[in-house]
Amino acid sequence: MDLPYLLGDRDPKDPVNGWSRNWVYLKALTYDTGYFYPGPVTKNVPYSLAPTASQDVLREFGRIEHVVWGLNYPHVQPLPAKLMNIAFEIWDERWPD
Repeated sequence: MDLPYLLGDRDPKDPVNGWSRNWVYLKALTYDTGYFYPGPVTKNVPYSLAPTASQDVLREFGRIEHVVWGLNYPHVQPLPAKLMNIAFEIWDERWPD
């Protein structure tokens, strides 16, 4: 859930009206399956608890900058359930399958 912050979106907590940069960036990705891994903002949830496919993506594409970003950007909880569902709906509409 940190991409809207890293990309400087207008409102990182609003996937409908505030994520214009985030949606463009996600569209450009070819290896992302859309899994929203909660570990970085949830205490005591290491990436080793993420699904194997997500761990594989982190191993292949993860970079030291990601660790630095985790130290320098706000640690916030994921979106509330209603907004998270909206984000998933937007994802499904834009990238079915």
